[in-house]
Amino acid sequence: PKPVVELFDMEKDPDQVKNLAGDTALKAKLDKLSAELDAWMIKNRDLGVVPESMLFEMTGDGRKHATLYEYGQSDDYPVEKILAAAKMASAGGSGKVSTYLEYLKGSEPAIRFWGAYALFYNRISQSNVEAALKANMAEIKPEEMNGYVLLFALNAFQYSHTDVNLTKEDWERFKKIAEGGKPRRNKAIQAKAKGKLVPGLSASIQTFLGFSDAVGMCNDALELWPERRKVD
Repeated sequence: PKPVVELFDMEKDPDQVKNLAGDTALKAKLDKLSAELDAWMIKNRDLGVVPESMLFEMTGDGRKHATLYEYGQSDDYPVEKILAAAKMASAGGSGKVSTYLEYLKGSEPAIRFWGAYALFYNRISQSNVEAALKANMAEIKPEEMNGYVLLFALNAFQYSHTDVNLTKEDWERFKKIAEGGKPRRNKAIQAKAKGKLVPGLSASIQTFLGFSDAVGMCNDALELWPERRKVD
């Protein structure tokens, strides 16, 4: 996988081949650059730490914020908190499980995302982790949520290997959730084809595409049951 942090000498290595981030002699320089980048992202309220699918769910027709710019410049975007969560999640470390689980309990969707990402990235297989992921999935409402959120949650189960503890009933329940979201996606597509604007739907059709893939993943798991798809 691509390193979380990269540092290159652009004069000696313009093609950015040799990553110097691990060079202890350059730690002070790296820390300075990192702090400057953080300050720039906070000042400009950079949206890069929010998953694209979530951004489309937060803006558009019928939403509080019509554009991404409006959302990014509003008080509804806690950029400093999300940036801190994103950096901790990306840095990794199985010793921070309690922090990752706290992220999952938060009210800010992007921070909850980074909590799930950290559990997936570090492949943490613990009973409390499984319970927390299930609790988050139980809150998914097909009539409101986009399919990418569900798809990411299912991927988190498989890549973290916590799916070994899922029951057949769990997969059937997840499939039901995914199937419940497909009609909403189809309604949005039909509305766009007719040139109509449906509040909260037509501006974010792409966010519902994950439902179909989620159904396929559930079907695959059920066909293999009681074996599991090994994903690494």
